[in-house]
Amino acid sequence: MAWNPKVHATQLTGITTQQYFSTSVTLSLGEICHVQIEGTFPGNPTDPLLVQCYSTLDASSEQWDSQPFFSVVIQPTTPVVSFIVRDYYKFRVGAQRLGSTDTLIADMWSRTAIQL
Repeated sequence: MAWNPKVHATQLTGITTQQYFSTSVTLSLGEICHVQIEGTFPGNPTDPLLVQCYSTLDASSEQWDSQPFFSVVIQPTTPVVSFIVRDYYKFRVGAQRLGSTDTLIADMWSRTAIQL
């Protein structure tokens, strides 16, 4: 199995409500995606970062699911999280703060590969 090049999505800044990374990922049959999210927190942070993945069956004019198929909370003490996505045609990743104090920043990187 060979991994494709690492892709960086546009950085999300000023996260208070849910925002979506500019890069959605389309998987071919048998393909997987390794996703890594890094949260940047202010000094003395109080709010963690909620990351959620949503899928669609559409190639364009997407109708995204209203409920995420994956959620993870990123704490300021452990700001980097990785996960694998498989068995979905297309997905996007959203991020929002949990709380009402901090303004957060997040980065997303991904690599796809055909699973043998």
